[in-house]
Amino acid sequence: MNWQQWNCNRSHRYERGTVTAEFAVILPLVALLAGLLLCTGSAVITRMDCQDAVSMGARLIGQSVDSSEQRSEVEKTVVEHAPHGSHLAFSSVSPGVQLTLTCPIRAGALHVFPLTVQQTAVGIPYGREE
Repeated sequence: MNWQQWNCNRSHRYERGTVTAEFAVILPLVALLAGLLLCTGSAVITRMDCQDAVSMGARLIGQSVDSSEQRSEVEKTVVEHAPHGSHLAFSSVSPGVQLTLTCPIRAGALHVFPLTVQQTAVGIPYGREE
């Protein structure tokens, strides 16, 4: 064995496994980044769905003459269009009704973090503008 062959074998021996070590460090970071990206996307989509549903409820209240008669119909429609597990609350504000919709964020298969999004809208029944 001459000097060049011995030096070549020696340098490869010390570098053996470096790609595996780098891969073992980078792979969990890439997986974590992908998970955070998916959870953020899920939260944004849930927030938009929640806002659309509560806005629909405010429009339905605005189309009615008296909101007390149509409250159950509005609640049924809003919860039907909201993400699964949502909760709708009504409160009186002058001159209309404030709807507050709380929607759970389904982040991942394990649902590790019990996060929620809360959206509000005010519906003013027709003929009650001040």
